[in-house]
Amino acid sequence: MSEPTRYYADMDALLADAEAGEHIRLTWSGLAPLPADGLACVVCGQSYIHDGGPHRPVGRDAVTGSQVFACTGTCFDSATADLIAPTTRGERA
Repeated sequence: MSEPTRYYADMDALLADAEAGEHIRLTWSGLAPLPADGLACVVCGQSYIHDGGPHRPVGRDAVTGSQVFACTGTCFDSATADLIAPTTRGERA
């Protein structure tokens, strides 16, 4: 049985959990090898091996089970948009 999706009241609440190391319950499928292994952004594909850059966890890959990441900022916002409660989307302070 899968765990229910947790919705966050706003992006600040989601970021607080991500910073605290909480597991974000998103499962990703169809990723290229590097993002699927957590070595590149799931949104833009930037490699963390060569390019580095700040990034945050955004769930796990469905096949590898690896924790996957998105670049901090626009990529993270895009990757986690479905976790913001529908009544608060777009109401970012």
